[in-house]
Amino acid sequence: MRNRMAVPDRSVTERERKNVAISTQIAVEGIVLLENKGVLPLSKNTKTIALFGSGARRTVKGGTGSGDVNTRDYVTVEQGLKNAGFQIVTDAWLSAQETAMLRAKKEYDDHIQELSHQGISVALLTMMGKPFKEPEFREIQTEELASADAAIYVLARTSGEGADRKVVPGDYLLTDTECRDIELLAKTKQGITRKEIAEKISITSGGTLTNALKELINCDFIRAYYTREKKIKKTELMYQLTDLYTLFYINFCNKPATDPAFWSHINGKPIQNTWYGLSFERICMHHIPQIKKALHIEGIYTEFYSWRSKYSTPAAQIDLIIERADNIINLCEIKYSIAPYSITKEEELKIRNRLADFQAETGIKKGILTTIITTFGIRPNMHSGVAQVEITLDDLFEA
Repeated sequence: MRNRMAVPDRSVTERERKNVAISTQIAVEGIVLLENKGVLPLSKNTKTIALFGSGARRTVKGGTGSGDVNTRDYVTVEQGLKNAGFQIVTDAWLSAQETAMLRAKKEYDDHIQELSHQGISVALLTMMGKPFKEPEFREIQTEELASADAAIYVLARTSGEGADRKVVPGDYLLTDTECRDIELLAKTKQGITRKEIAEKISITSGGTLTNALKELINCDFIRAYYTREKKIKKTELMYQLTDLYTLFYINFCNKPATDPAFWSHINGKPIQNTWYGLSFERICMHHIPQIKKALHIEGIYTEFYSWRSKYSTPAAQIDLIIERADNIINLCEIKYSIAPYSITKEEELKIRNRLADFQAETGIKKGILTTIITTFGIRPNMHSGVAQVEITLDDLFEA
C-alpha cells in the first residue's frame, strides 16, 4: 500500500487553525488599494449596498491548474460584506446572474466533454486556447439601486496554466456588459442631504453652508427638492446637481482622451446613451412650470418631490411627483427614447407596482394620474393605456 500524503481524518486540526490565522493576517497586510478617490472607507451612514459583478459571489481565490488551491471554504465578497453588517439589496440580481453563469458553464463543460472523445489532448488544447468566458447579462435597473446607500461592482479575473493574461475584453479590458453597468452606477445620482454634504467636505452644517447652498440654487447649479414618506418632508431637503454644462464637463471633458475621434467612437455606446437619459431627466426638472402648463394646472398650487420605497424589493422609485391642491397627484415617469416610446408588458407591470407601493407606503387618498414624459410621445400598443397623461419634449419648450 502506498504511503498516504495527507491525513485521513477530515476534522480541523490545531495546526490548520493556526495556518488559517496566519494566512488571514498575510492577506490583510498584503492587500493593495491601487486608487481611492474619497470613496473608502464607507460612510458610517452606509447600511445598505447594491452589489453587482460576477466576483461578488464567485470571488476568485486562486488561478488555473497548479495556480489554484484546495480549501475547506473561503469568504466571498458578498459574504464578507454581510459579515461586516451590511444589508445586500440586490440578491435577486446576484442569483439571476449566477444562474446564467452556471448555465453557460455547463454548456461549455459539455462541449469540452464531447471533444474529449476525439482525444484528451484535443479537449485540453481547446480549454487552453478558448477558455470559458462569462456570458453577457441583463442591464442593471435603476430600481435596483433605489434602496441602496452605496453600490459596489466586483470585477473578477483568473489566470494560470493555459490562461495567460491578454489585452482583450474580459481580461485586462472591460467587457461591454461591465462598461455598461459601471457607467450606469456612476451616472445614477439620487441627490444628497445637507448632512451628507457637510460630512463629505468636512465642514460644520452652519450658516456658511446655508449661504453656499442658497447661492448655488439661485444660480441654477443645483436644485433642492422634497421627499415624501407619510407626509412631505420639508425639514430635510435633498440637493442634486442640475447644471447641464457642469454635468457634461464632469462626464466627458474632465477625463483626458487621446483618441482624436473620441466623439465619433462613443456614438451608440453605453456612455452616450446613459448621458442622453440623464440629461433628459435634468431638462425635465428644469421645466416644471412648462410641465404644469401642459397639464393645464399652472393656476393650481402644487408641491413637487421625489419618492423612494423603503420596503419593496427592488425598491420602487419615482423621480418626479406633482401633488396638487385639487386632490390630484401626477406620478411622472421620465423616459428618453430616439423614437416614440414603446411600453412593454414588463414596463407596464413595473409602473403599476410603483403606483401600488406608493399608495401603500404613503397612505395617500388623492386621485393619482400616471404621467409619462417622453421625447417623441408614446407608441400605441396594448400596454400604452397605463399612461393616463402624456407629455412630450415639445411641451417643455412651449412659450
